[in-house]
Amino acid sequence: MILLKIEPIEKSERKIKFILSETTPQFANALRRAATNEIPILAIDDVDIYENHSVFYDEVIAHRLALIPLKFNPDELNLPSECKCDGAGCILCQVLFSLEKKGPGTVYSKDIKFDNPNVSVLYPDIPIVELAESHSIKIQGIARLGFGTKHAKWQAAKAFYQYYPEIKVVGKIKNKNELTDVCPRKALSFSDEDANVSLACDLCGECVKASEGALKITSDGTKIIFTIESVSGLSASEVLLQALRRLKAYASDFMKALEKV
Repeated sequence: MILLKIEPIEKSERKIKFILSETTPQFANALRRAATNEIPILAIDDVDIYENHSVFYDEVIAHRLALIPLKFNPDELNLPSECKCDGAGCILCQVLFSLEKKGPGTVYSKDIKFDNPNVSVLYPDIPIVELAESHSIKIQGIARLGFGTKHAKWQAAKAFYQYYPEIKVVGKIKNKNELTDVCPRKALSFSDEDANVSLACDLCGECVKASEGALKITSDGTKIIFTIESVSGLSASEVLLQALRRLKAYASDFMKALEKV
């Protein structure tokens, strides 16, 4: 049995980058799709606007509210379709919020109040609307878990990958400095008679053209550079772990289905 190997390159709260070895492009793409759209994410879903004296239409404000990333505990909330209330709505599958403010001034995401103490906005200073003198808004609504396959507000992250670059010298190098300068990512370097590329290489092939066939650059499909940038209330590491759990659940369901055949 071949085991996947993961070599961390960069890790922060909002971004994780690693080298995935002993893999295939098909698995990498499945992981990308799971990390992007197949993780339950909390977002504002229903909006009731009781007062809106601002210059924005109700629909514009509702759209802005829906796209504000929310921090939440994924272990506390259920998908409406999987909740004991059968989607009728309860504290286990929905979070109530309110937004009320009078002008003059700017309404920010931090002005949204939630009935669940473990739910808050990820970025407190996102402007929603500007209120002039005598303007006011009064809004209530519901946030729910959902998937990015249904709406972009439920997307968990931007996930993307590229093949690991490999370069070889197959001819006589005439001007090394010229070749390093032609690389738009400044990823090419030389040591003695060998050529090297950093992970910044995107396989554009400009160095190959400039070398007149002296360089050959290829990609290794079993070694993939993978990046996840969270755009939701989950950290990049949480997105990766939940994406892997989702793939494991799919594989388990598939095996159970095969046993019935």
